[in-house]
Amino acid sequence: MTKSAERKTRERKKRAVAGVQIGSASLILIFTVLCLVIFGTLSLSSAVSDNKLAIRGAETVEAYYKADGEAEEQLKQFNTCIIEAASSGDVGFQTELEAQLGELYESQEGTICFTVDINEDQFIDVILQVADWAEISADKRNFRVSSYLIKNKVDYEIDDNLNVFSGDF
Repeated sequence: MTKSAERKTRERKKRAVAGVQIGSASLILIFTVLCLVIFGTLSLSSAVSDNKLAIRGAETVEAYYKADGEAEEQLKQFNTCIIEAASSGDVGFQTELEAQLGELYESQEGTICFTVDINEDQFIDVILQVADWAEISADKRNFRVSSYLIKNKVDYEIDDNLNVFSGDF
C-alpha cells in the first residue's frame, strides 16, 4: 500500500470513530431529555393531585367549623331556654323544658339531644345533660356536654372480597 492509500484508510477510520461518538452523544442527549419530560409530567400530575386533595381537605374543615359554630349557637339558645324554664319553679321546670324544646328534651334522663349537619355525609351528634333546677344560674352554662361526636349518615360497606389467584387452575 502506498502512503496516500494508508492515509485515506486512517482518515476513514477516524471518521468512522468520530461518527460513532457523535451518535452516542445524541442518544444520551435524547435519553436525558426524555427522562426530564417524563419526570416533569409525573411531578405535574402529582402536584395537581395534591392540590385537589388540599382543596377537598380545606372544604371539609370549613364545613366542620361552620357546623360547629351552628352547634354553639344552639347551645346558647338551649341555655336561655333552661334559664327561662327554671323561672317557673321546681315543679314546672321539666314541663316548661318539654314545652320549649319538644322532642329534643328527654325528661326521664334530663338530656337534650340534637344534631347539626356538616355535609351530605356527616353530622355532629350532641347530647347535653341539663343541670338540676337548684343549680341553674343566669351567669353560667346550665348543662354539661355529655357527647359531641361526628357521625356518618350512611354506614359504609367495605368490599374486602379480592379475587386473588391462589395457584389452582
